[in-house]
Amino acid sequence: MTLMMLFVAAAGCFLLWALSRKSEQPTGESFLVADRDVGPLTGTLTLTANWVQAPAFIVSGALAYQGPYHFLAFLVPNVAAMVLMGFIAPKLQAMMHERNEKWYTVPQAMGSIFGPGVRTMMFFSTFGALIFAVAYTLTGIRQWLSQITGVPAWETSVVIGALAFLLVAPRGLLGAMIGDKVKMALIGSVSIGVIYLLGTHDFVSQGPMIAMSQMSPWEVLWFVGIPLGISLLGGPICNPDLAERAYAVQKRVVRMTYFGGGFLFGVAGLIFGSFGFLARSLGYKLAAGQIPMLTILRDVLPGWGIIGVTIVLLIILATALASLLASAGDVFSIEIVKRFFIPDADDRETVKWSRVAMLIPIIVGTYLTSFEKVDVRLLQESMSVIRGEAIFPLVFAMFLPFTFKEHVFWGMLIGWTGGIVLTLGWIYPTGMIADILPFAKVHGKSAGALFALTFPLLSCMVGAIGGYAERDRRIIARQRN
Repeated sequence: MTLMMLFVAAAGCFLLWALSRKSEQPTGESFLVADRDVGPLTGTLTLTANWVQAPAFIVSGALAYQGPYHFLAFLVPNVAAMVLMGFIAPKLQAMMHERNEKWYTVPQAMGSIFGPGVRTMMFFSTFGALIFAVAYTLTGIRQWLSQITGVPAWETSVVIGALAFLLVAPRGLLGAMIGDKVKMALIGSVSIGVIYLLGTHDFVSQGPMIAMSQMSPWEVLWFVGIPLGISLLGGPICNPDLAERAYAVQKRVVRMTYFGGGFLFGVAGLIFGSFGFLARSLGYKLAAGQIPMLTILRDVLPGWGIIGVTIVLLIILATALASLLASAGDVFSIEIVKRFFIPDADDRETVKWSRVAMLIPIIVGTYLTSFEKVDVRLLQESMSVIRGEAIFPLVFAMFLPFTFKEHVFWGMLIGWTGGIVLTLGWIYPTGMIADILPFAKVHGKSAGALFALTFPLLSCMVGAIGGYAERDRRIIARQRN
């Protein structure tokens, strides 16, 4: 593995040197948003590929193993999130054309409508979601490999991250979409193999059926559904790999592509989640962090089969990481470099800084992955606050743009702050926050997610009432004059 790391690092350095010497550089439009000309089939495939990530392979089965209500708490908001973005994406493109501007990121759109303060808050949500998404992708690799090999997690993360970088550094989003097509082909092949395996293999029972979770449906909704659902609903809004495709896909088909991506995710979620139901019905006793899919496959496939599945999964997650890295370049070059340092950056500078920015999430994500107690589900639920506080502000920006910008900003800031405080009370049950707010020890995760979602909503509602009343007064005043 060490030799592999050195080889990949050397290849990465050579690629950066070669790209810096290349006379023909991609344009900013092609590198960041694929010239805004992605067709319906490619658009559907690339959106599906970017939503079928590590949680689909790992969390879906783990929740299905706990029971059907847990699994529905994962599947339903995943599909609903893509449907929601399917309504938002056409409005994003329409408002961009109405304002005669070129948007590349959701924070940029929010800044145009509600001002720089809201743009900054949205940037924090986007950047935080990006880092966590990279972390759960690398953690998914670690969780899978830890059950079959003793390779250190950080070494695997560095190698996979470097390979993903090599894929997207030359062409940006266009390179990422090539990886997306490869990923979807592999997911389709794996899905067919899974269906064939489930339909033809004579599984041997490991014992009596494991009892389902003792939680009531309402408890599942509160402790699992609320934080997970809010995190998922904000995914296509905050995860830049999905949000930036709202600008890349052709306007006439962008809604259909998100709807299609949601449908295909539902199919994939059912297929991979089925391993959890199967493991429970066969009586498997799985420890925390064990992956039902891998556990069953190790029992029914020969050693070479497991190696083959692992290689395919690594390629799938590496291509998922590649899309995230391409999006990191988008966010960094637009929201940091061009906003604060080089407003008039030309295509060459924009592309250069985008490539540099791709290294940031690899470093941070590798660090987060090094914590053995961190798993994919924890990382996914931990995004509920940073994603949740962005959902309704974007909805208001698209459908009620005359909302007072001060209400949007303070709603996001207080929602984000309060949500984090409550969540920290759950993460650190013996800390100061839990001592002051004892209920946060048990309910902090769910309460924090709900606060982050609802406070911006209430603040935006008040701002919309005032904003539209002010707009009507101005219209009446102009008519009188």
